[in-house]
This record gives sequence, structure tokens and C-alpha cells, in this order.
Amino acid sequence: MEHTLSRFIYFTALLLLCAPLQAEVQIQPFSADYSVQYNGFKVGEMNQRLVARDDGTYLMETEAYATGIAALFTKDRVIERSVWRYHEGNIRPISYHYHYAGGRKKELEEKLDFDWEAMQVTALYKGRRSQLPLGPGVYDKQLYQLVLRHQVAQGLREFHYKVADRGKLREYDFEVTGTDQVVTPFGKVNAVRLKKDDVDLWLAEDHNYLVVKLKKVDDDDEVTSYISAKSP
Repeated sequence: MEHTLSRFIYFTALLLLCAPLQAEVQIQPFSADYSVQYNGFKVGEMNQRLVARDDGTYLMETEAYATGIAALFTKDRVIERSVWRYHEGNIRPISYHYHYAGGRKKELEEKLDFDWEAMQVTALYKGRRSQLPLGPGVYDKQLYQLVLRHQVAQGLREFHYKVADRGKLREYDFEVTGTDQVVTPFGKVNAVRLKKDDVDLWLAEDHNYLVVKLKKVDDDDEVTSYISAKSP
């Protein structure tokens, strides 16, 4: 169970070449709490928030940790931080930091620095440094979520992103597969359903397309997170 929870907390904290955001569109700060379940049992909680800072940059931060009975077996905790700004109406990443600690597994850290003058990303993963090409439409493992939300609101149905992940540029592809009414601890919400490989994702139509449910099926194991609270 510990290994599965560790993988899911890592995955949930990650959650999601794209069309640019329109200059007049601004993504509003928010804070959202999630309940994490493993095969129907609650094993963790997660908070994700977006904060506007005085210097004109934004901080997107996700923190996930084991709770309840699961916390007796593992002290897993994941923290992700992305710093970014708007540039000509588009989200432009500046830096990214991922940190996993607390369980029996080895502590894990990943850092990204986006140099827009040199047009390259400096990636540090498991102590190994690498250089990746940088251009419009390249994001870290959190920021593509904000673009995805905006593009779903625009009515797009297929989404393709380049994401700096574990020292490489990886393709993240989603498609809209329908709409559902999702029952969550936060209440019933109308949501757009998307799919990426073995992952299903629901975005709330009446809450700026915030993630309200995420499900990942791995062999016979099912891990799901539901929104439990949000502000504003």
C-alpha cells in the first residue's frame, strides 16, 4: 500500500505545443482541497493554490500528504512550486521545484529553471543536470493544467502539451470524452470529462473549469481524488 500511495501522491501532485492564451484572459487565484482515495478508502489529502505576488509573478503550489490509517504506514509528503508570469498574454514559466520526502522511499527532488534569453531549460533530476530546448508551449508539470482549463473553456476538444518532466521533454495528450454530473464532498458539479491514457479527469463547468475529480487505474488498483473545498 505504501508504494501505491507514494506513486499516487506523486501522480496527483503532477495532475496535467498549445494555442496561446488570449491577452485579455487572466486566470484567477484560487485554493482547492482534495480528498485522495485508494480502492475506495481515504488515504491522503491535497491542497492546490494559485497566488498573485507583488512583483507581477504568480506562484502555483501543490502539497499532498498521507492521512488517516495510511499515515500509520507512511509519512509521504509531496510539495510542488511553480513560479510564472504573463508574457504577451501567455503563461511563461520561470522556475519549478518538486520535493518528495517522509516515507521509506529515498527523498526525491526535481528543479527546472527556464532561461528565455538562452531559450533553454536547465533540469536537475536525481542529481543529474540536463539542458532542454525551450520555446512557446513548453511548461512544467503544473502549469499546463492552467492552459488546459482555459482551452477547455474555449471549446477545444484535443490538447497537446510539451512538459519538462524528469530531465526530458514529454508529450502530454488529452481529449474530451463527454460530460458528467460528478458527486464530490464539495457537492454535485457539472463537469467536462477528459482522458489521458489510464487517467480520467473532470473539470467543473461552473467553477472556471477547476479540477474536481481525477481517477487513475493501475492493474486492479484505482486511485481517485475528489475536490472537498475551494475558495473563492
